[in-house]
Amino acid sequence: MKSNTWNLFPTPVTRFTEVFTAQQLQDINQYLSTLRSGPHSAIDGDGVSSHDETTDIIKSITSSVPGCQDFGDTIQHMLNEYTYTYGLDPVEVTNSWYSVQRPGSRLVTHLHANSIVSCVIYTQTDSDSSRIYFDNPNKMVAYCNQTSHPTDYNFEYFYIQPEVGDVLMFPSWLTHGSRSEHNQSQQRTILSFNARYK
Repeated sequence: MKSNTWNLFPTPVTRFTEVFTAQQLQDINQYLSTLRSGPHSAIDGDGVSSHDETTDIIKSITSSVPGCQDFGDTIQHMLNEYTYTYGLDPVEVTNSWYSVQRPGSRLVTHLHANSIVSCVIYTQTDSDSSRIYFDNPNKMVAYCNQTSHPTDYNFEYFYIQPEVGDVLMFPSWLTHGSRSEHNQSQQRTILSFNARYK
């Protein structure tokens, strides 16, 4: 007997590590704490975000934080690597923001409209920080499968426990959040951005 299996429609989520130094992340966190923020609908509970502000966080970090003059170039380099792997035309950052979650908060499941690639950089996190969950875009999996063991073909979601300095890139249409898991760290700080075609 012969058989062929095609892994159709894979969804790339890339984790970059060891991109920024501990000092750079510390300086970025210090800088973010000086910026304006407020409530955001994607955060349930004790947390704030600069999502509704007009500041371009990427550009302001590049120009204002010592030792981060290459910050924007580094992000563009990662975007170029991601889109090349994904087979997409080049993209560039269109908006960026930061968010802080405190104990008991939850990241509501959402996606990023009007964007091609999205990214989250974990500038402050620890083992008590909530994980990020990515939902399987095939919503029928949960209804159609009786699974005897987990494989790449039958999982409903995938999660990552973030570590300080992690950079995650993913397609903007991929829904993500913390599901029912609540953050327990004193301060879970992320820097996020969206990118579209140049």
